[in-house]
Amino acid sequence: MDDPQKAIVRPTSSLENLIQAVFPIMEKIMPSVARNFAVTLFIRPFRFPYKPEEEQFMETCERFKFTIGGVEHHGFKKGSGPAVLCVHGWSGRSTQFRFMAPKLIEAGYTFVTFDALAHGRTEGKKATLFDFAQAIKHLLSAHNDVRAVIGHSLGAASVSYAISEGAHVPAFIAMGAPVVGEDILNEFCNRLNGSPKIKDAIRARSREEFGIMFDEVVMEKTFSKVTCPVLGIHGKLDVDAPPHGLDVLKQIRPDMDTLLLPNMGHRRILKEDPALALVVNWLRDLK
Repeated sequence: MDDPQKAIVRPTSSLENLIQAVFPIMEKIMPSVARNFAVTLFIRPFRFPYKPEEEQFMETCERFKFTIGGVEHHGFKKGSGPAVLCVHGWSGRSTQFRFMAPKLIEAGYTFVTFDALAHGRTEGKKATLFDFAQAIKHLLSAHNDVRAVIGHSLGAASVSYAISEGAHVPAFIAMGAPVVGEDILNEFCNRLNGSPKIKDAIRARSREEFGIMFDEVVMEKTFSKVTCPVLGIHGKLDVDAPPHGLDVLKQIRPDMDTLLLPNMGHRRILKEDPALALVVNWLRDLK
C-alpha cells in the first residue's frame, strides 16, 4: 500500500491560491519587491475570526491582560492548582486549547493561555518568535506555581528559545513543533510558490533587523539547552511541520518522551485523544 502521508495535500485558501499564482510573476519582473513582500508576509500572521464555540469557551474563563512593549496582551485562565501555560502557534490563538483545558482542569491544574502579539484579541500586525518568547517569560514570572508549559507549533519553538535565553520551565510539552530551519523556510516558499532566493532574503533580514542568524534561533539549535523533562508529540500526517523533526529532537535529547500519532495532523493533536490524554497522564507522572 502507498504511504498515505505522500497523498496528503495541505488545504489552501483562496488568498493563498492567488498569491501562488501571482508571486512567481512578481518575483520574475520585480525581484526586489517580491523579496520584500515575502519577508513582510513571513512575519505577518493571518488573523482568523472566532468560531461561536470559541467565543463560548472564552466566556467561561477568567480574563486578564498584560502589557509588553506597549501592547496590551489578552490572557485567559481557568481552574485551580499549579498552572500549566499553553502557547499557541503561528496564526493561531488561545482558544485552540479549548479541548485541552477541561482535561487539565479536571486533573487539578490551572489552565493559563494568551493571545500572542498580532494574534487573537491582541493588537498588532507583525510578530516574531522573539515576541512569543517575551510573553512566555512574562507569564512565567507572573505565576510562581507553573508546573509545565505546552507549546504548539511556533509556540513550542518559542518555549525552547525562551529556555535557551534563561527562562525556567519545570517541564515542557512540544506539540507539532517546527524543528529544522530549512524545513520552515521550504514550507514558506512552497506556500508562496517562490524561489530559493526567498530563503536567502529572510535569513538576511533576520541578521540585519535582529542581529542574529535565523538558523541560530530555530529549535534544532535552541533545544540543546532544554534540560527539563520533555514530551514531544507529533502527528504523522502533519504537513505544516514535518514529523521527522521529532526524530531530530530525540537525537538531541535521547531521554525525552516522544509519541508519533499515525492518524493526526498539525492541529488535530490539539483536539482529540490519545494526544490530550497522553499530555495529562504525562504531567501526572512527573516527579
